Amino acid sequence: MSVLEKNLQKRKREARKEGDNELLVATCTNLSDVYMESGRFQLAIKEYKVLARLYKAKHKYIDYAGANRAIGEAHLELKKFKTALAYHKRYLDTVKSENHNVEIQRAYASIGHVYLTEYLETQSDAEQNLNEAYSYFERSMRVCESFSLVNKLEKADMQARLFSNLGLVKELLGDFTKAIEFYIKSKNICKENHIYEQLISNYMSLAALYEKKKEMDKTIHYYNLAVEAIKNPKGVNITLACTALQAKAEVLIKLNDFHAAKKLIFRAHKLRTSEDIIRNLRIVATICDKQTKILKNDSRKMGKRRNNNNLNERAMIQSLVIISKF
Repeated sequence: MSVLEKNLQKRKREARKEGDNELLVATCTNLSDVYMESGRFQLAIKEYKVLARLYKAKHKYIDYAGANRAIGEAHLELKKFKTALAYHKRYLDTVKSENHNVEIQRAYASIGHVYLTEYLETQSDAEQNLNEAYSYFERSMRVCESFSLVNKLEKADMQARLFSNLGLVKELLGDFTKAIEFYIKSKNICKENHIYEQLISNYMSLAALYEKKKEMDKTIHYYNLAVEAIKNPKGVNITLACTALQAKAEVLIKLNDFHAAKKLIFRAHKLRTSEDIIRNLRIVATICDKQTKILKNDSRKMGKRRNNNNLNERAMIQSLVIISKF
């Protein structure tokens, strides 16, 4: 147990002893954050349940709804999908009774996310889960489009994420044409409002979808745009940037462009040092070295023995290519 957690537990006991509900709320909130960040979701749920009881007793129904949403999110992390769904629906019912449209929109999106995550994690009840996800994302979008007083950038961010989610669901259902339409709508909103991280995600989604369609020119085009967007002046999440660089590198490896792939993986390595990036860099660097050696040998006429050696080198490259699939 960390010093922070010990101090928070002590403050929680003191708050209960003194009947100080404001301190208890603050302490339970901080403890729940600590537990969620450290992956101790059951402990986080206990804190959220305390918060839910306190908020309900004080008739703070929006806060009560938020506590139920948090409980649902923690259960989702535990892959308890039905329980997560129950808490998110309680969240929805509460904010509906309060006529809080921003939270209603968020609740619909959260429920859609539960259905989508259940499909992605279990591959079960595909049609039902994906259609339910689509239905709730669509409802969330309708509420979002009705907003008139919400900050323009906040609304744009909501719409961009929802279009992207709708695109993903349609892609999983096999409707690639509609999926592309949604991804492009999300992309256009992101470009107009400088929402860079979601923009990069859209480029990557489009690239991956076109790869499924075997349209490699468009695949490379969208990966190029994703990599270019990483350079934006406001900065981008490092994990997302590395994912974009490695995703394009993987396509280049499939196209046997190992030297270009090596440059991209090296860029990812400069952004973040991790075992998978180092491993991929070593493998691709080895392939490049072998490829260079073969090209040098092929440029010389050194007889049958050398040609046999080249065949062995090529066989080694093929085995390394198989290993390098990220």
